[in-house]
Amino acid sequence: MRIHRSTRTSRRGTAAIELATVLPLLFFIALVTTDFGRFAKYKITVENAARSGALYGSSWSKFNAISNQTDSTGIYNAAYADITNNLENLQPGDVAITPTPMTDAEGYAAVNVQVTVTFRPLFQFTSFVFNYSGSPVALTDTCTMRVRPRQ
Repeated sequence: MRIHRSTRTSRRGTAAIELATVLPLLFFIALVTTDFGRFAKYKITVENAARSGALYGSSWSKFNAISNQTDSTGIYNAAYADITNNLENLQPGDVAITPTPMTDAEGYAAVNVQVTVTFRPLFQFTSFVFNYSGSPVALTDTCTMRVRPRQ
């Protein structure tokens, strides 16, 4: 009488085949998740930089009797400092900061700051099933603040 061995021996390579089938999908998900996290970090940094530049432009200089609304260099430096403190590997043309002094709809002095940063994904992955292109994306945010009254 012959006794059948357990099904364990007949299914010896099943786990390896399942892993080989699922591993590319898991790898792809890990890469996309990494880039999505970086994208969120860039977007939040662009929003904060526009806010920092507008906040500087809406304040008053300690030594002058005029507001910082027309201080384009100071607004640029405030926004750019926020970007460089939070983002790494930026190339020279990746950042554009445009401060604009203006008057809002109610006649108050205001400053408008537009910040654009180019986001470059780390990974490009193209196959028969997945197509994740790593083309650069321009992230733009604008912040407008009224100039605060002098205190």
